[in-house]
Amino acid sequence: MQSILPFLTKERVIDLKGQTKNDVLYEMAKVAVNEAIHEDVEALYDELLDRERLMSTGIGIGIAVPHTRCPETETFTVAIGRSAEGVKFDSLDGQPVHLVILIIAPGNDRREYLQLLAKVVMKLKDREFFQKLMDAPTPGDIYDIIANE
Repeated sequence: MQSILPFLTKERVIDLKGQTKNDVLYEMAKVAVNEAIHEDVEALYDELLDRERLMSTGIGIGIAVPHTRCPETETFTVAIGRSAEGVKFDSLDGQPVHLVILIIAPGNDRREYLQLLAKVVMKLKDREFFQKLMDAPTPGDIYDIIANE
């Protein structure tokens, strides 16, 4: 997933504590706000909920890719959350989500936004790669796997 590396930091790779979709979305929003990507956790959380109301970003096979556009940001931001237990996310296949990849995009570049989203989804559909991320001992190790992929 080399394509996301410029937009990801080790601090934005976490083991999720949330047990529900809303808890996880809030947790991911907090990670972005703590990294000063977005100024207001509640506003970002609301944007993510609005996107989920259109259609679940739980794409299936244990993966969710919540995403939103943020006019205040000039570059993409990616955060990754992992849940060993899995979270009910209203996924398209009805299965729990184990990896959540949050993408915050600048408000002006739809083409690059869709390309990044597609690359992330295609890479995570590789079950061997997915399992490597799930088996990584720490969030830092997840980052290192992505950096070396």
